[in-house]
Amino acid sequence: MAAPTRELKAWLEEWPAVRELVDELVLSLKRRQLIGSYETARMTTRVLCKVLETAKWTTAGEILEKIHQLGHMLTKANAHELVIGNVVRRVLYIIREEHSNALKLSLANAADDSAVAPPRSSPFLES
Repeated sequence: MAAPTRELKAWLEEWPAVRELVDELVLSLKRRQLIGSYETARMTTRVLCKVLETAKWTTAGEILEKIHQLGHMLTKANAHELVIGNVVRRVLYIIREEHSNALKLSLANAADDSAVAPPRSSPFLES
């Protein structure tokens, strides 16, 4: 998994503040400076929120892949802390759910727009 980590780090270089938070969390995890699952979950959530607020993406799949890679990197930093994977999975679920809801809403609006549009006159319908 060395290539995705390099790819993720290159992607994060565009946002130095986010990169600093990620590096700080990885270092804290490696040094086991975070005490307890609650503190680890809180810091992981803070980093993931900052990534989602700051980073730019074009598709839901792209941000899902980046969050997945980030979760893998954080889990590798401290494999014994299971809460990291749990938080990442919950965030991925929320992103998928929001994307699904937005897609359904978009399709419903498109259907409403086509149903509300007045019928066009057709030369074949004129008597």
